[in-house]
Amino acid sequence: MPRPCRWRSACRFHASEKCSASACRGPSIWQRYRDGSACMCRAACTKSENAGCYPPALRALRQWTSVHMIAAEISTRTAQFGGVYEAPQTGGCQCGKIRYEITEEPQSVYTCHCLDSQRLTGTAFSLGIVVPETGFRLTGIEPRRLQRTADSGRVNTRLVCPDCGSSICGMPRNGVIRVRGGTLDDTSWLRPTRHIWTRRKQPWVQLPEGDEVFEGPPD
Repeated sequence: MPRPCRWRSACRFHASEKCSASACRGPSIWQRYRDGSACMCRAACTKSENAGCYPPALRALRQWTSVHMIAAEISTRTAQFGGVYEAPQTGGCQCGKIRYEITEEPQSVYTCHCLDSQRLTGTAFSLGIVVPETGFRLTGIEPRRLQRTADSGRVNTRLVCPDCGSSICGMPRNGVIRVRGGTLDDTSWLRPTRHIWTRRKQPWVQLPEGDEVFEGPPD
């Protein structure tokens, strides 16, 4: 039994007495077009050997390529902070007396493994989001400012809730604010792609391949 023809509208002999599935060489045309070779439809096709020839397999290939190019663009755009960001994002302290809103796309999501981060969080590392200063807004009661000298020697100021003690963010520096990732209402999109002070990290912490890794502060 002859195999069904796949070319249909591309072939003027489709479904006629002159249509011969055994003679039809169309199924490999997409490969030939992809390689830049000549059209194989020839006499069986009204658009043979010209730029208007787009049989079904070639159209499918073009659609597949277009979809994957869009996916690659999205992947490249979001790779710097690990997930797909949807504005706005909200968060706040544990007791809810301090709230914030993020309206601009984060620049990165990172983990910090310095000893201070381990002590302050009581865990193996802290999770931070680098957000443009213009895209961050605090509301609620006035946060308390706490200062400390980091491993790098820089004096850092963090904003905490005076009632529940939750750390919210740091002070603006160089046009950005570093927000504590765990204070977001929705953390499902977070995936750190940068890791700093890894020479202080716990030995059981495994870092994903391909992420940015700094033994000390970032360059």
